[in-house]
Amino acid sequence: MQGLGFVDEVEEAHVRAIVEAAQISLTHVEPFALTLDRPRITPEAIRWEAQPPQPVAAVRDRIRAAKAECKPSLRPRGCGAWS
Repeated sequence: MQGLGFVDEVEEAHVRAIVEAAQISLTHVEPFALTLDRPRITPEAIRWEAQPPQPVAAVRDRIRAAKAECKPSLRPRGCGAWS
């Protein structure tokens, strides 16, 4: 995920802490079915739209929260505490 750093710039202990925090948080996410549309090629990325989008967003949010829990400077500006 973006925002963490290059592999040679991030301490392994930091990565392990984020992975552990994410694993604990993600145990509370129920399994879900997902359909991916045909990929779209844009100047910045190859994108697949997921249906439904909400479960994917929940996973992303929990991973971001794990990153912020382990390194508060990774919190987006203007955000308070993560839930």
